Amino acid sequence: MLNMRKVLMGLGILTLMTCGGTAEAAWPERPVTIISHAAAGAVNDLLTRQVAAMLTEELGQPFLVVNQPGGGGNLTVNAVLQAKRDGYTLGSSGGQPFGYNMFTMKVRYKMEDLVPVSLISSTCMAVIAHPDTGWKTMKDACDAARREKRPLKAGVMDNLSRDILRKVAEQEGVTLAPIPQKGGMPCLSSVLGRHVDVSVLGSIAVDNAKAGKVSILASASSRRFAEMPEVPTLQEQGYDAVFDSFTILFAAAGVPDEVVDTLSRTMEKIGATEAYAKMLKTLAVEAAPLGREAARSQVTRENENMRRLVGR
Repeated sequence: MLNMRKVLMGLGILTLMTCGGTAEAAWPERPVTIISHAAAGAVNDLLTRQVAAMLTEELGQPFLVVNQPGGGGNLTVNAVLQAKRDGYTLGSSGGQPFGYNMFTMKVRYKMEDLVPVSLISSTCMAVIAHPDTGWKTMKDACDAARREKRPLKAGVMDNLSRDILRKVAEQEGVTLAPIPQKGGMPCLSSVLGRHVDVSVLGSIAVDNAKAGKVSILASASSRRFAEMPEVPTLQEQGYDAVFDSFTILFAAAGVPDEVVDTLSRTMEKIGATEAYAKMLKTLAVEAAPLGREAARSQVTRENENMRRLVGR
């Protein structure tokens, strides 16, 4: 009887161990929080919320989005790093925390502290001007400022777009006069009203160019626009300036690899769905290669691009 009791106890311990392993592999077992750097209603916020809904459907637990705007994404990064590293707190951000912020701000984290999980989307950034100027390239805009012996006036929504245009102006030997704007629509309005010469604009640039409201002088990103492939990049025009705009899902270092792998595979699956394609079209953003490896490659390029931009 005693031996039988030992056998049963051993089987019980083995069962508990097996159940424990199964439970760990069954992530997620409860709701997951995604902290978004974007304000409610912004494009990145809408992207994150729709992807959260798709993750909920695929993985069977609620993915809940909490907004933490501010600091160019740094507040979101700090919140993710302060949370328990069990896979139940993730972050969604643009690219700035992975490059630009590291070289222009005093941040409390390093690249090794962050684990790219998957891109969510990508957006080409456009340098725009009023069509009545007749300018076709950035050199045309700079030549006009030089000829008229004045600075190149630029509507800028953030320091990164300012620094991109400043780099171009410096190469052309003209002074940049940045005029801060509160977002993409004010940037567009400043060009339409001829209050500035140029501005950097995101997803709404192409539709406005097709409608004849603006001219796109260059793609500020590392690739040309899918819908306007005739427009060259700043790099192709001879300027050492590139700004890849993207939205990324990330975790803190120390989150179990199994969690990151599950998220990566699920994001790749989501990327092949009609719902994902419809979301991108509705929000006027472009598809990005999804999954862990593509995200890692993107942030590595971003970090190097920003290092060159700010001269570090």
